[in-house]
Amino acid sequence: MTQQLPPWPGTPPTCGPIILRKYTEADTHLAIEMGADPYIPLIGSLPAFPTATEALDWVDRQHAGTPMESVSPSP
Repeated sequence: MTQQLPPWPGTPPTCGPIILRKYTEADTHLAIEMGADPYIPLIGSLPAFPTATEALDWVDRQHAGTPMESVSPSP
C-alpha cells in the first residue's frame, strides 16, 4: 500500500547542532553526486547518474512527498 508522506513540519527537526532542512534547488548538485553512489539509486527514487533535470525532478519530488513506489525509474 502506497501512502503520501506527512507534510514537512513548520519548524525543521533538530538534534543538537544538526538541523534537518528541506531540499532546495541549490541541492541539485548533491542529488547528482548521490546518483553516482551504487547503492542510493537501488533504494530510492533517484536514478543512477541523473542528469541535471532528473536531479531537479528528484528534489521537486521530495517537496511533493511523492512515495518512491509511484515513481518510475529511468530506463
